[in-house]
Amino acid sequence: TALSPNPGSTNGSVSLVVNGTNLGFTPTVTVDGKDCTNPTWIPHLRITCLLPAGQGANLPVIVSALGQTSPIFNFSYSRPSINGVPTIQPSTA
Repeated sequence: TALSPNPGSTNGSVSLVVNGTNLGFTPTVTVDGKDCTNPTWIPHLRITCLLPAGQGANLPVIVSALGQTSPIFNFSYSRPSINGVPTIQPSTA
């Protein structure tokens, strides 16, 4: 029912929290087909795992438990940001 953080860091290794229902006892989480690692869970309600490195917007997050998969939930990595605009000096030919 919810993902946090969303968006998340492109370098990964940030805790991703998946809240929902009927998540089972030993669920797995993938983000755009990549495994979310080191999962811990509160049976049926919440999964916390480490986000894989990646990029892009509206990527599918899928929870699998005992052969069943969740509906797709969309996740986005943070957009690039620019800290300053370079100054272009005119040519002195």
